[in-house]
Order: sequence, then C-alpha cells, then structure tokens
Amino acid sequence: MAKPYRRISELPELVREINEIYQKLLNAKREEIISEIQAAMGEIHRTADIKQAEIVQRADSAFTKKRKSAENADRLTNLDAMRIPIANLRQQYIKKLLITEQPDVNTVTINRSTVCPTVKLQNEEDIDKYPAEIRKKLVEKLNGHDVLHII
Repeated sequence: MAKPYRRISELPELVREINEIYQKLLNAKREEIISEIQAAMGEIHRTADIKQAEIVQRADSAFTKKRKSAENADRLTNLDAMRIPIANLRQQYIKKLLITEQPDVNTVTINRSTVCPTVKLQNEEDIDKYPAEIRKKLVEKLNGHDVLHII
C-alpha cells in the first residue's frame, strides 16, 4: 500500500480479534492438558491397591499442582511444555505402584509407547507384522528378567 497509515484506526479491532482467537486456543489447550492430568490421576488410582494410599496421595498432590499451573497458564507454549513433565510424573508414580515387595524378583519396566509405536497400517500384511514386532520387543525386554511392567 502506498499509504497504509490510514488503516491504523483498524488496529485496535484487529488486535481484539487476535486476542479473542488466542484465548479460544488457550482455553482449548488448557482443557486438553487438564484432561491429560485427570487421565493420569485416574490411571494411578486404578493401578494402586489399598496398601499404596500414601503413594496415591503424593501423586494427587503433584498432579493438583500441575492442574493449578495449567489453569493459570497464560501462554500456549507454557501449556505445551507441561506435556512431558506430566507424562514423566505419571510414569514415575505408576512405576512406584508397580514395584513388587519381593526383593528377589527381577523386574524391568518399559513404556507403552516404546512397545507400540504409532504406525500406519495399509494392508493385511502390515497388520500381521505389527503384533509380531510388538511381541519381539516384549520378549527381548523380558529376556533375563522375571517380570515385565508396561506403563
């Protein structure tokens, strides 16, 4: 434009529109992160037995702090950055819950996403190969151990 300065008066309205859209995105991302936190808490509660109430309480406390952080986050990048710590916290507490009280049992833990990676299956041959690869990974990981925990 030869003279863009005439349109300066439009800026406040455009900035308001951008802010509204950003708020919608922020709210959607916040709900997504809070859902992840709730799912992690639910998994911990389902995994725990009555004797592990102390671990569950610590996990609830940690996830409640994460939830408050998510509720107060004012940037999408802050919410995106919460995903990995939430996943790590979930794995940490699930692992604590799955540890057996028998010291003579050799236990190994593996993450579910390591065993079952995301793939695109296009035909029956791919479908047949996928579980075979999963089985191979599980057998390799269990080799030399008594118990394999998948978290």
